[in-house]
Amino acid sequence: MKSILGLGVELVRTLSIVQSGVRYLLFPNSTLPGKRLVRLGMRAIDDPGWFPFHKILAQDMLVVVISVVFAVVAPVVHQLYVYESVPRSSDGLCLDSSSRR
Repeated sequence: MKSILGLGVELVRTLSIVQSGVRYLLFPNSTLPGKRLVRLGMRAIDDPGWFPFHKILAQDMLVVVISVVFAVVAPVVHQLYVYESVPRSSDGLCLDSSSRR
């Protein structure tokens, strides 16, 4: 369950949204420079700190897009290249395993 929810919760930044709500309740009349300060260990919602969200999000989106595209194309490729049809003729010129005795 952790592997399914971990990335989604991290990218949605649920903890940052909760911290932003707490900051708004505790300091409702903050000025713009006051909103940018770290108060009680809580950052502003648009300040992710040291975590590079743009790199992580771009990398994960690339993996998801490639996976989804391959999931759609894989059955077609499997059908075209793995199950090759063997041409059979009814005139007996083609000697295959069914006509041998």
